[in-house]
Amino acid sequence: MKSVIKWGAIIVGCLVVVIIAALLLIPRFVDVQKYKPVLESKVTEATGRPFSVGDDLSLSLFPWAGVSFSDLRLGNPAGFSEKEFVTVKSFEVRIKLLPLLSKDIQIKRFVVNAPHIVLVKNKNGRTNWEQPQQPSKETPTGKKEEAPVIDSFSPEESTLETKEDSELASWKSSLQNAKVKIAEIDHSLPEPQ
Repeated sequence: MKSVIKWGAIIVGCLVVVIIAALLLIPRFVDVQKYKPVLESKVTEATGRPFSVGDDLSLSLFPWAGVSFSDLRLGNPAGFSEKEFVTVKSFEVRIKLLPLLSKDIQIKRFVVNAPHIVLVKNKNGRTNWEQPQQPSKETPTGKKEEAPVIDSFSPEESTLETKEDSELASWKSSLQNAKVKIAEIDHSLPEPQ
């Protein structure tokens, strides 16, 4: 009986070592750069805006599933004089692994370095932050998708610019280096009445 328990423990220990080794080694062999054009086209398609990321992409799977990008750019829709809506020097997101097994997305860390956001209202009164209304997505069970849980969100070296172009006036204001740290974000929304 003792030998069965001993061999069972050895097998379980070996499986754990193999799984951890695989989680550490897989990101080293996956060429994330080859998925960059797919990512850019999917985001462009979903937002209706030009989107690009720099060449510094990386992937990690242990202890958290994570991805980091540099030089992110999301453009404005047609009809705006400003070329970029959002630029980000770099960002990193880490997702907890075990909750993913039950299709529950829990973001451990979300760091945005040097985001520059330009909010513009053009001469026609249209704003660049508006998105076309899209129907809410429902899962195959008929339930609405829930927003992910975010443990920590840290924008660093932030700049927010607001601009308005009208026939009467043109103005610009900016907020720089706002320090914000948000923890335990609650995404629950009140039920419509």
